[in-house]
Formats: sequence, structure tokens, C-alpha cells
Amino acid sequence: VETHSEHLLNRLRLNSAKDISGALREQIQILFVEQRGNDWRATVRALQLDEYGGIADWPDGFFDSTQEELQALANISIAKMRNEFEDPKT
Repeated sequence: VETHSEHLLNRLRLNSAKDISGALREQIQILFVEQRGNDWRATVRALQLDEYGGIADWPDGFFDSTQEELQALANISIAKMRNEFEDPKT
């Protein structure tokens, strides 16, 4: 499937992270096509998903704002959960 959908990519990442066996991750291949130089040649590079749904070799400019917003949301959620755990409301 070829897509420019951040939603689809993130859903694949999420489902891959949920799959404890790692079998789904082995079935997913993410290919990133990028232009090299000014001669309009393109290169294709495989991006690797880790066990947490992360992409270690995230390309510059590849859905950057979404990734940053998701990371910020996760950080805020974790901080709030830690705060509630340390200071539970009664």
C-alpha cells in the first residue's frame, strides 16, 4: 500500500507496538523515497520499526510536526499520571 497518510502510518506503529510477539512488525515494511541532489534521482530506504512502534532512523522532514506533537502528548500524559500517582486525590 502506498500512502501519504500519517494516520495510517501511526496506526501501523501502534498496532505493531501492541503486538507482543513481534510478528506484525516483521510483516510491515516502511519505505521512504527521497530525492538526492538536484538531478531528480530518488533513493528508496527502508525504515525500521522497533518494538515500541518507534522509527529509529526517522528521516528529516518526514511527518515532523505530527511526531513532535505525539511525543509531547505522550510526555504530558506520563507526567500527569505520575503526578496523580504520587499525589492521589481523595
